[in-house]
Amino acid sequence: MRRRNLAGLFALSMACCMLISGCSPVQVDGKTDVPQAATPTPGAFEGATQEEQNTEQPVTKPDAEEGETGKEQFRFPVEKGKVLPASYLSKDQEEAVYALTQDYAENLRDFAVESSVRIFPTVEGNYLYSPASLFMALDLCAGLTSENSAEDLMKVLGVEDREAARLQGNVLIRELSSDQEGAILRISDSMWFDRVQLPKIPQKGYQVINDTAEILGADVYYEELVDPATQDKINSWISDRTDEMITRLPISPNEDTAAILLNTLLFDKHWEREVQDEDIVKARFYPEGKSEGVEVERIEYTLDHHPYVKTEHAVSSAAMYEDGSYIIFIKPNSDEEFETVMTEDLAQVIRAYSEKDYTKPEGGYEVIFGIPMLDYTTSMKTLKTQVHEMGVESIFAMGAFEDIDSRLYVEQIAQNCRIIIDRKGTKAAAVTEIEMRLGAVAMPKEEIDMRLDHEYGFVIMSDNDIPLFIGAVRDPR
Repeated sequence: MRRRNLAGLFALSMACCMLISGCSPVQVDGKTDVPQAATPTPGAFEGATQEEQNTEQPVTKPDAEEGETGKEQFRFPVEKGKVLPASYLSKDQEEAVYALTQDYAENLRDFAVESSVRIFPTVEGNYLYSPASLFMALDLCAGLTSENSAEDLMKVLGVEDREAARLQGNVLIRELSSDQEGAILRISDSMWFDRVQLPKIPQKGYQVINDTAEILGADVYYEELVDPATQDKINSWISDRTDEMITRLPISPNEDTAAILLNTLLFDKHWEREVQDEDIVKARFYPEGKSEGVEVERIEYTLDHHPYVKTEHAVSSAAMYEDGSYIIFIKPNSDEEFETVMTEDLAQVIRAYSEKDYTKPEGGYEVIFGIPMLDYTTSMKTLKTQVHEMGVESIFAMGAFEDIDSRLYVEQIAQNCRIIIDRKGTKAAAVTEIEMRLGAVAMPKEEIDMRLDHEYGFVIMSDNDIPLFIGAVRDPR
C-alpha cells in the first residue's frame, strides 16, 4: 500500500512545480489554481551532486529578439495565449526543419485516415476524434524513448529517430498554432511523473525529459499522481488549456500509474461568412433507424460555384473559416452507405481537398449548405488497440524508455473530444492521454539440474519427517 502524505504536505505539493518548491498557483484570465510547471532541476534526480542540489538553476532569457535562434533564449513552458516564437532550435539546425516537409505532411494525413478508419467502427453514437492530438501525443512519447529504440513508432510518425520526432513535432506545433481572435488553434503538452513510482530518475533520463520538454514546449510535473490534489491539478491544467471545453482526464490515474503524457488541442475559429438571423432555420434531422425525424436548428445558405467533391458513395463541400481553414462536410448518397463513406471514401475526400482536386461540372451549379448546430462529446478509452494495429509494439513493452526506467511502458492511450458548432463558428477541443506504468522485471531463472548422471545420495523420509533410509549411488547398474 502506498503511503499518503499528511494534508499539509498535499497543500505543499500543489504549490510546487516539478522538483522546484515555492511556485504557487497564479491567476490566469481571472482563474486561479492553474498549475504552473517549471523545467526540472538536476538535483532532484539520481546522479546529481550536492553542489547541483544546492545551486539555483539559471533562468533562460524569455524575450529574445525576433529572428534570433538558439533555444537557450526562450523559456518554457510557453504561457497560455502566447504565440510560439518563430524559431527556438539550436543554431546548428538546418533551415529545412523550420517548415513541414511534404512527406511529413502527407504522412500525417495518412495517419489521420488510417487511425480514423480503425477507430470509427468502435464508437457508438456521435463520433469525434482528433488524429492531430493523438499524433502529437505519440510524438511526445517518442521524445522520451531511449536512443535507437521504438523504431516502429518512428515509422508510424514518419521520422527516422527520437531527435527527428522532437524537431518535426516542434515544427508542427509552430505551423499549426494561432492565437488571434476568431482564429485560435492552441496546442499544449505536459508530462506528469509519479514521485513514488519513480523516486529516482537517472541523470540520463532527466536529460531526455528536459530535452523533450524544451523542444516541444511541454510542462513537466513531479507529483504523487494518485493523490486527489494532484488529480485536481491535472484536471485544472486540461480545463485551462482547452478553455473549459474538457475538464477531466479521460482515464484517472491509480496506484500503478508511473507517468502520464498529455496533449491538448483547442480549435476556436469564426466562419468566413457572417451568419445572419435569417440563416438560422428549423429543420428535420433523421437519426439512424428513425423515420419521423427530430427538429434541429441549422445554418442554411447557398453559394454559387463553391468547390465540392463527388466520390463513389458521397458528395462533400467545405465551409470556410476567417483564417482560411475549413471544415469538410461529407454527405453519403444514402443511409446504407454511411459506414462505407467513413471507411472507404475518407482518404479520397481528404486527398482531394489537400490537392485542390475538386469536381468540375460542365454547367453552372450552386452549393446549398444546411449545417446543424450541435454540441457533443466523444470519449475513447482504448486507442492503444488501434495504435498497436498500426504497427507499434515497442512502447507497450518494457525497454523503450530505459533511459528513464527500464520497467516503464505504455499501458493505455485514451482521448476525449468535444465540438460546438453555432452561428459564430466552430469550437472543438481534444485531450489525448498516454498512461505509463512500471512492469515487473523478470528475474533470470536459476536452472536446477537434477539429471542424475554421476554419483548421488538419497534419503527416504516418513510422513512425519523421520529419515528412514539414507543411501548413496555410485553405480546404478
